[in-house]
Amino acid sequence: MTIEIKIEEILDELLLFTSEGEYSDEVKKAYELYMKGLPDGTIEIGFNNWLVFDYKFENGSSFIEEYYKNNNLNEVEVSLLKAIENSTFSVFTVIETDQRKFLKDVFTREDYDIKNEERIDRNPIIARIINYDHSNIIIDVIEKWAESSEKGIKQAILKKYNEIYSENRDMAIGEFIQKNSIIIYKYLMIYKDVEIKSVFEDEEYYVYQSKYKILSSDSFKLAINSSKAFIFQTDEFKNEIYELYEDNLLLAEIEIINDKFNVECRSQEELDQANLIIEDVLSDNVIKLKDEVLNIEDLISGR
Repeated sequence: MTIEIKIEEILDELLLFTSEGEYSDEVKKAYELYMKGLPDGTIEIGFNNWLVFDYKFENGSSFIEEYYKNNNLNEVEVSLLKAIENSTFSVFTVIETDQRKFLKDVFTREDYDIKNEERIDRNPIIARIINYDHSNIIIDVIEKWAESSEKGIKQAILKKYNEIYSENRDMAIGEFIQKNSIIIYKYLMIYKDVEIKSVFEDEEYYVYQSKYKILSSDSFKLAINSSKAFIFQTDEFKNEIYELYEDNLLLAEIEIINDKFNVECRSQEELDQANLIIEDVLSDNVIKLKDEVLNIEDLISGR
């Protein structure tokens, strides 16, 4: 049995493990996070792979770690799981010379000689690489994506990285991508085919946004957490996310980034109403910087 087949078998076991009844609520929560912020009707791409490789429970555990705990594994299985756990998911340029063919990570510029070169059927390629027994093996090649958007996907991720770490680069770009691979998957779902790209000019694919500066962090946090209109959601990507409600209806999403925050709405009318509430509840602690309209590409890239 080849190592590729062994990897496929253990990945099948991992996926089957995620479907066990005790994890149904966790999988549902993961799916909601995976599709969050995407337009209605977006076709899901890559969820099962992201769930197995990258999703973290609230306690920091993963499905791979849970699989370790719940199974008696032999030495080979343990070593394979460790290799799977430390795999690399990224965008790669295919480099071919007279001597060899290899992949170059477009973000880290690291080179990867590949054992199963037959999987390299496009350039550039989005895939996951597992290093096992001193060999790099490609798995999970993304089959449906627009190769012409390589520049766009690179810019989107670098903008998000620079936005989060503009002041303190305490995480290398490679580590950032591995911890936030969901950005790549979401970008791919937006660009999955020409049909989706062609509707970007329709109003329903625009986000209406206001930007604010926070004057006093402590006073701001006290005010926003004391108001029933603002509900804390998550600290995904090290930024805090709140939702703003009016009459039990979701009005806006608020993303706090250092000393600023963005208010994102689906229409100009909702944004106007959200701004009225913010000016009423948070006026002493914030200054409005500007209003703008973003399409989904701008939003994913972290403009």
